[in-house]
Amino acid sequence: MSASETSTIGPTVRTAISIFIVSALIWLFAEAQSVSEHVVDVRISVLSPAGSGLFVIVDDAAWTGRASVRLQGARAAIDEAARVLADGVALFVGAPGIAAEPGSQIVDLRSVMMANPPLDRADVTIASVEPRTLELRIDEITRIQNVSIRADLPGVQTVGEIQFDPPTATLVLPKRLRDRLGARLNSMTLAATVPQPLLRSLPEGGPHKVEGRLVLPAEFEDEPGARVEPPSISMTFSVQSTTETMILPSVPVWPMAPPTETNRWIINVEPILLRDVELSGPSDVMQRIRSGELRVIATVLLSSDELEQRITSKTPIIFGLPDSVNVETRLEPVRLTIEPRAVETSEDVPPQD
Repeated sequence: MSASETSTIGPTVRTAISIFIVSALIWLFAEAQSVSEHVVDVRISVLSPAGSGLFVIVDDAAWTGRASVRLQGARAAIDEAARVLADGVALFVGAPGIAAEPGSQIVDLRSVMMANPPLDRADVTIASVEPRTLELRIDEITRIQNVSIRADLPGVQTVGEIQFDPPTATLVLPKRLRDRLGARLNSMTLAATVPQPLLRSLPEGGPHKVEGRLVLPAEFEDEPGARVEPPSISMTFSVQSTTETMILPSVPVWPMAPPTETNRWIINVEPILLRDVELSGPSDVMQRIRSGELRVIATVLLSSDELEQRITSKTPIIFGLPDSVNVETRLEPVRLTIEPRAVETSEDVPPQD
């Protein structure tokens, strides 16, 4: 190949490569700008702004906190929107589409999401949202200050005064709930609890300083928006004695008869095990039971008359426990089968050589 031919082929190849690259870039740009559709599963939170004095809940039992959002637009814009939506969407009371007014309201999720971040400036369109609407309930937040605190220390007998720091707490409630309770709030107290393992570890004497968690009254447990401030406090007290409860999964049942009757009767008990027997008593005694040092059994005490009558049931008792231990479980009668034992006669004795 001559030099002139070589010099002609070089520019041609370079031109062809340039045309290919430009064509590829044009295709990639057109692909990115082509209209596409994509469905995204989005986590949605509806919140009240800090300091607004408002409380909001979604008043819909079927609401899961997630919505299926169908996006339309250029592929590149949809990919960017899907990336942003992966972190979830927070919709605030008072933002466009959600009125900051106490009461119930129904919001259109498509309109609200299009008017609020992060999609308000995105180059995409929300074609649909499922569920389409949400019913919200907005209420004012009220605070009841200087609520008294009481100690809830099961199994611990204290001596002297229990000190709380701070000495009172604040109960935060939706106005609707406060209006419903009315004057009952005047006598309401908050319980301060301590984890059982920590309580059991406290030696007698003191004073002991522990952290207590403030617990809402039972009637508020399922009320959204109700809370205590602060959630925990410091408690100082002295321990006089500690008790605890425990549940024994099974306790054997033994029949007991007077010594003179033992060889006269065959006694069968059904069931032979009592299930889930609850005991309470001093912590040190409970530990001896837990370790097996003290064995717990149930007995059916039978008198000579009861054996002769062949009674068919009787309530057992827990035997051998110290007086300081109480049986909290109500024991039910067990079934009895009492049969006379066969008496050996001289004819039954084999001859001796």
